[in-house]
Amino acid sequence: MFINKSKQKITYPPSDHLVAPLNLGFRRKDFDVSDTVNVTNVNSVNAAVRAIFESCYPTEAYKNVSVAFHDFSMIYAGNHPDYHGCDTPYHDIQHVLDVTLAVMRLIDGYEKSHEVDDQFGSELAVIAIISALFHDVGYIRHVNDDSHTDGAEFTQIHVTRSGKFLSDYFNRLGMSREAKLAPKLVQFTGYERPVESLLFSDTKLQELGYILGTGDVIAQMADRMYLEKCRDCLYPEFVRAGLAKNHQEELKKGALYHSPEDLLARTPQFIRSTIKQRLNKTFHSVYKYAETHFGGPNLYLIAVTKNLEYIETQLHNSHSTFLRRQK
Repeated sequence: MFINKSKQKITYPPSDHLVAPLNLGFRRKDFDVSDTVNVTNVNSVNAAVRAIFESCYPTEAYKNVSVAFHDFSMIYAGNHPDYHGCDTPYHDIQHVLDVTLAVMRLIDGYEKSHEVDDQFGSELAVIAIISALFHDVGYIRHVNDDSHTDGAEFTQIHVTRSGKFLSDYFNRLGMSREAKLAPKLVQFTGYERPVESLLFSDTKLQELGYILGTGDVIAQMADRMYLEKCRDCLYPEFVRAGLAKNHQEELKKGALYHSPEDLLARTPQFIRSTIKQRLNKTFHSVYKYAETHFGGPNLYLIAVTKNLEYIETQLHNSHSTFLRRQK
């Protein structure tokens, strides 16, 4: 992906090359890649998503999405009578809201890139937005669950749990078709099933799955605090999930990481392989629709590149305490 300086456009070859960073100035840690939407605030993201949605579709089509934002807020804040609330520090409310905004932007870019007959339309857009909102709800513990003490314990099955929730949720909304589709669509956001096995006869649904998976990837890797969160938030989740060890134990059988620093050291390769394999090949480079939405450079890829270049430089210089960003 390179910037054509004469037209400020990005091209997308099937490789692991990243877009050259632009100097976009200061960006707040609680805000999205454009530094215009507070992605820790449900109302702010709802308003941003709604504005994009209504630029594409009739206003009344947003009704169930509004309901979903309300219910999402109640569940994640711990104000819903059936759930404990979110207790995973990495897969938190900011992550989910950031992903949901990214998915809406990709859908907008897709619609703008296709003729009317080939567009998703409001019904598919609604299922994608609601699925994005609840794609990680599988981390949330039910109040009657006496077997788990932390949502991270569901790490390796959380996508399937999210699919079950979405199926029930869409049925409660009176959206029976969506209830059947959601468990399969949400699998594009995880690794529990190979994406190659998630095949739809409807090419629009297949593309929608790619967009869901892509939104999940680019939003988190473009996060202003992505590197700090990998070390300080994701690693503790992996410990609870049995995928990493804490300071008092030997490396568990099947564990992937033996320290937060080990996780960070592997992050550059993870980013590069995710770009090359998952985004470009598996998800068919649908991240390109963000460029259409923004009407210029892909802000997500620029932010990912900055994170990658920063950590590679610091690791090369053997700086072990370089992540101190607070803003």
